[in-house]
Amino acid sequence: DWQLLVVGEASADPAFDRDGWRVQPVLLPGFVDADTRALAFEAADAVVLSFTPGYRRNSGTFMDAMAHAVSVVVSDDSLAADLTQQYGVGVTFAAGDAVALRSALERVPRVIEPEALTAVHEAMSNEAVAHRHLAAGHEPARHLT
Repeated sequence: DWQLLVVGEASADPAFDRDGWRVQPVLLPGFVDADTRALAFEAADAVVLSFTPGYRRNSGTFMDAMAHAVSVVVSDDSLAADLTQQYGVGVTFAAGDAVALRSALERVPRVIEPEALTAVHEAMSNEAVAHRHLAAGHEPARHLT
């Protein structure tokens, strides 16, 4: 009973399977403006993030989901998966495994616990990261000896 909404480049990818869906996905290809993006997050019951294994960079989409208090389903072996598990804001699955993804979608919490949401915001929001960077700039330089 899920309605898949695919926003951005993935929906325009020729490899994206558009056939065989009981409920046809809604596709918003390419760049979307901030208002459309916000509406997509507000409409979502969960956000699925799938990364190449070993992806260790920050995921802006993960933090966007947190800003909108939407649970995440994230492929494992990624920074977003580590954060998901650390803060309890969703579930993980093995990248490329459709059965694992389906299982994760069945287990994803419909609501993020307020304490978990507060903790992830305090640790990972743009403001929190900016404060850490500013504080690091005021620390004395450290030299290797």
